Amino acid sequence: MRNLVTIAIFFSLVLCFNNKLKAQHPFRFGFSFGVITSQLDGDGYGGYNKSGLQGGAWVSRSFADNFAYMLEIAYRPKGSKSSFNATDEEPDYYKLKLHYVEVPVTLRYYYDRYVFDISAGIAYLAKEREEGYISGFVQSSDITGFNDFDFVVAAGIGIKFNEYWSVKARFTYSAFDAAKKYIPPKPVVHNGQYNNDLSISLYRTIGN
Repeated sequence: MRNLVTIAIFFSLVLCFNNKLKAQHPFRFGFSFGVITSQLDGDGYGGYNKSGLQGGAWVSRSFADNFAYMLEIAYRPKGSKSSFNATDEEPDYYKLKLHYVEVPVTLRYYYDRYVFDISAGIAYLAKEREEGYISGFVQSSDITGFNDFDFVVAAGIGIKFNEYWSVKARFTYSAFDAAKKYIPPKPVVHNGQYNNDLSISLYRTIGN
């Protein structure tokens, strides 16, 4: 929790500093809100069955006519889920919940109304939980064996509606094994677990 508070305070100070220097530097800032759907490559399950809501804040600065860089902090729930719900007839139910605070640095390219992004960043695992039929028994645990930090890469494309609103779709993937101590509930054909998610978000720019 202290780490989350520190991150929030730091980003708030960045936004305040940006507001004071806005007249001298072309900084912009705002908020984002959207949906995310995810799977975990390497756990034996397939499909983007785990979904949730995400949101955050960002600050960006142009450095050329068509280029800008952006720093973002966002809550992004990830994980994995079997394709059916828990019933007596379907004992293979499984759900993995991973709550990340993600801080990506993004390079943006603008072409007319379109925006193309590539990102790299770090994600802090704030909370975790797995539940379901594991090793033949109904189990739940708040300790999953996932790393405290996940290094991620991403690519996205967006459309600007006007000066204040835009929408962006993004694909994000773990650059390295995200869970060196995680034991998958099903036999797998390769080692390593990688967060794999798709998201779409609305971006709102504050001010001019």
